[in-house]
Amino acid sequence: MVKGGISRYGWLILLLLLVGLASTGARLYVDWLWFDSLGFGSVFGTALVSKILVTTVAFLFAFAIIYVNLAVARRNVLRDQPPPVNDEGRSIIYLNPETPWQRWLGARVSGWILLAISLFLAFILASIVGGKWAVVLQYLNSVPFGKTDPVFNKDIGFYVFSLKFYRLLYGYLMGTLIIATICTALLYLMTVTFEVFFADWREFSYSKKHLAVLVAAILFLKAWGYKLAGYA
Repeated sequence: MVKGGISRYGWLILLLLLVGLASTGARLYVDWLWFDSLGFGSVFGTALVSKILVTTVAFLFAFAIIYVNLAVARRNVLRDQPPPVNDEGRSIIYLNPETPWQRWLGARVSGWILLAISLFLAFILASIVGGKWAVVLQYLNSVPFGKTDPVFNKDIGFYVFSLKFYRLLYGYLMGTLIIATICTALLYLMTVTFEVFFADWREFSYSKKHLAVLVAAILFLKAWGYKLAGYA
């Protein structure tokens, strides 16, 4: 029954994806016909390919960051589960038994749901970056102006092409790390490791180490953001 339910949901998701792809394909085809009638079919093709490539790269990177962190958090939570028996083989009765959330997290379906959440969040981030494909293309094809500013001794092309790209990259990376950190922290807080956040921080658990690495990455990236703000 569970397998049947999952299969039905899978077919429904596949059907929605096919409908969405068909609708998007039809809209793009109409746009291409209009551009081609004006003699700019190649321009539309270049813009479309560039947007697809930028969106794909942004999607894959964001998905990898979010999903890997969620998978590691899930593994750490399951590893922190108390043993059901002692060294003598006798069953251990705990005063705080396993919650339904913990049982669900240990099930295989939880892994698929975390995968779906990662895909959805990565798609949102990639869609935002994909809309700025022109900024990426300008950076990849940037040329120096031959003149420098008197303050930072940077070529004018840096402010026209590179700085906009760096700001876009900073916002994308910061958004990805913040989302990954929030999702990972929520996963830890909803499990038995909730109390470790209020214990002695000198006793580093898996959850503390994991979140500490994410926070350190955000702070390091923030330092780069301050450096970019200095050019404004």
